[in-house]
Amino acid sequence: MIIGKKTVYHTDLFENTIEHIKRIVGENNFNEIGARIIADHIRTAVHMIADGVKPSNTDRGYNLRRLIRRAIREAHKMGHEDACLAQVARDFIHIYQDVYESVKNNETVIIDEITIEESKFQKSLIQGIREFNKLFEKRKIVYLVGDKNDGNQGKRMEALSARKPMSSFSGEDMFHLFETYGFPSEMTFELLEEKSKELNYDYERRNIQESFNEAMKKHQDLSRTASAGMFKG
Repeated sequence: MIIGKKTVYHTDLFENTIEHIKRIVGENNFNEIGARIIADHIRTAVHMIADGVKPSNTDRGYNLRRLIRRAIREAHKMGHEDACLAQVARDFIHIYQDVYESVKNNETVIIDEITIEESKFQKSLIQGIREFNKLFEKRKIVYLVGDKNDGNQGKRMEALSARKPMSSFSGEDMFHLFETYGFPSEMTFELLEEKSKELNYDYERRNIQESFNEAMKKHQDLSRTASAGMFKG
């Protein structure tokens, strides 16, 4: 129930956990929005794992992996680079164990899966952000505005100075970050948005998403084919 509460995050379901996150990261580093993301994503992850889903690169497993890894980055953004998500998961296990038998019976599995996924991704998150920054720097370009053949160089330069520079960061770059460092596309888009605002750059979200989706589909099809081949014969 949220009667008399501003949002669901001000109810008993989330409020204690968000306060717990504040204690983990420290009051000076705490960010309310980041804490809400962590709490919401880990709450969902607890239920998914209780239902038998495990982090992977396909189907529901990929959705679960995205949730956990987004939560990891939000903790890192608040300056906390040590493992902490199992602590948050325990808060939700305590809340739901008397309501959902699957949560109660799978407590060890839930904690283990989240701990393993957090350990895997922490090793590559910082390296992946460094790689993203390098790629973004390499992909900075500028598009000229207007007719290139109008002979009016001064007009073109005036238009150029009034236009934001454009990054040529691509879906292939995004897939490289996914395949090498385990970055979900949503995380890379967040990095693009943050970097673009910081440096006053634009980027072509639609083209990036489309080419990433193509690369991702090929990757998932190959994964399914490889998995099917393991059980033949």
